[in-house]
Amino acid sequence: MSGRQTYPRQDCLSNQPDDKLLETGFDRKQQWLERVWQQREDVVYPKLFGAMAPSIQTVPEKLFLRLLSAHRPAAPADATAPAPGPPTIQPWWLSHGVLTSRPNANRSSWLYVTTALSNPWGEAPDERHPGGYSGLGFEFIIECATEARWPLDVLHWLIAMQVLTACGELEGGLVEPMDRIALGGPLDGSADCLLRNVLLLAHPHLPAQMELDSGKLDLLLCVGITDAEMAFARSQGGESLGQLLAHNDYLPVTNPKRASAV
Repeated sequence: MSGRQTYPRQDCLSNQPDDKLLETGFDRKQQWLERVWQQREDVVYPKLFGAMAPSIQTVPEKLFLRLLSAHRPAAPADATAPAPGPPTIQPWWLSHGVLTSRPNANRSSWLYVTTALSNPWGEAPDERHPGGYSGLGFEFIIECATEARWPLDVLHWLIAMQVLTACGELEGGLVEPMDRIALGGPLDGSADCLLRNVLLLAHPHLPAQMELDSGKLDLLLCVGITDAEMAFARSQGGESLGQLLAHNDYLPVTNPKRASAV
């Protein structure tokens, strides 16, 4: 996907002294950010998904700390060399989170959607590129039949991994449609769950892309898949797996207890 951005350096996002607001343009950028944030959560999301719960489940700080600690550089062999410092959490990372929409007249499932990945952090209105992406250019969705904790845990982990990658704290690139991601364990944490990975694809009943004043973003449906389905996608492609899942009525709603389609 072309036009993706990484997050700007932290010095673009830090609080500035009051007497420097006009000089640095920080105040203008902050107002722009808040306007786009409100547009997404108060206008676009309710239009697409229906009523949203009033509170956001933000990514826990301990998750960022755990991921940063797991990927810290090894201690230097030279005992006189300075050891790596403790992980540093940027406060704005903790603004990312998940919103919930209960079942409604148009949907019998619970829907969980991320927010803030598409924020234009550190940008001003006149810095927008026509036709470009807003922020990282995507938000994630999970649907399930009943209210559950696991969608929050999975989405929090996906958010944290993407934020840290975009900031250069983790190696690798940002996700793309049809990517398959190993979770490192059962989707819902239970031993009898065969779904240990997720497939990212367009939602079959929602627009694949939405537009904010700050740019466009992709809505990426996260569907749980088995290891056998993961192998199928490696050999046949993500689109073929998506078709197989749709044929078996395994999307857009993820059922952690389902059997494998292959």
